Amino acid sequence: YAVQQAITGHRDPDSVLQMIADEARRLTGTDMGAVYLLDGEELQVSVISGDVAPQALGYRLSLDDSVAGMAVRLEKPFLVTQAQSDGRADIHFTSEVGAEAFIIVPLISGSGPIGTITVANKREGELGPEDERVLTMLASGAVVALENARIYQEEQERRWEAERRRQVAESLRDILSVLNSNRSLGEILDHIVLKAQRLLNTDAVALYRLESEQGPLAIQAAQGLDDGYMANILVPWGEGAVGRAAVNRRPVVVMDSAAALSEYLSGDTDPETRARLERQTVRYKALIAAPLIVKDELYGTVALYYRAPQQFIREDVDLAVAFADQAALAIENARLREQAQRSAVAAERSRLARDLHDAVTQTLFSASMIAEVLPRIWDRNEQEGRKRLDELRQLTRGALAEMRTLLLELRPSALIEAELG
Repeated sequence: YAVQQAITGHRDPDSVLQMIADEARRLTGTDMGAVYLLDGEELQVSVISGDVAPQALGYRLSLDDSVAGMAVRLEKPFLVTQAQSDGRADIHFTSEVGAEAFIIVPLISGSGPIGTITVANKREGELGPEDERVLTMLASGAVVALENARIYQEEQERRWEAERRRQVAESLRDILSVLNSNRSLGEILDHIVLKAQRLLNTDAVALYRLESEQGPLAIQAAQGLDDGYMANILVPWGEGAVGRAAVNRRPVVVMDSAAALSEYLSGDTDPETRARLERQTVRYKALIAAPLIVKDELYGTVALYYRAPQQFIREDVDLAVAFADQAALAIENARLREQAQRSAVAAERSRLARDLHDAVTQTLFSASMIAEVLPRIWDRNEQEGRKRLDELRQLTRGALAEMRTLLLELRPSALIEAELG
């Protein structure tokens, strides 16, 4: 009863499995214990206890060719007193772990068998019906404990998933607010890579820009990368995960860069490329690279780096693509703002040209015509000449006033708002 309470009190499935194996061995006074879990048409050694060869962990037994399989299929315990001579036993496995005599009891839940408890090699005396009875009693509580632990773990995972989705939604909303601000493209991209690093728990994030149609790719924004690495990194077209993501226009996932590199490199790989890729794998062991596409045009890639090998799930890749899309939106917004500014400048130039033509140019033209005829008028009639001279003075003053008005419109507003000091 105390053992059942202790097992049921654990909420981590792995801890529950280990305690089952440990208590099964202790209660039966045996040298070794293990729990096998059902995986399709096979049983896999999930935990071991006692003096058992480490290679036993993860070993798989067929349901059709093993005593453990018989226990699962028939849903009843089996006692084997002579493992080496019993034809039902897996001789290879029992020899490897040194099992001379063993008991296997099935773990049966409401939906059917889920695995077995196994003990082997009793230290004093021989394994018998009493040991089988003890394991059977233990198995009933063990199944309840495992199911409770799994339910608790699933609930925790659901809560963690809900929290993560909330954080993703907040981050994307925050990014959208930044996109709608007047910040520069560099500031926005820095904000996006910072959010990506925090939300995806990466060691570093880099946004690469395609320098030309066929590469290379250079870093435009980064978070977590040291300056020396950023200064020397220039990814050739199609090379590594970053280059392949650009060429194929789809995400590339590397869970273990060292293993992936050994498959990627060949005898024809030039020494410079080999050395460059090997330097990258020394620093980062896993990464996700997502293409950065702006209006169907390849702009570059977004890369998420991890210092240790990772087991990525689909959602990790989807989040990387989502951040790449946000970066693409920021780049497109920056282009639109730049186009709008250029259009505004062109429109203002056209307006100034019209104003100069309609006002100042015509006034100056009139003044120049009067100035040309003024000497002849002065020679014939000095009084009329003075009159024309006064008219010329008025025209030039008017032209000067109009020019001052246009220049005032061109005056930067910052000069007006700034204090004299």
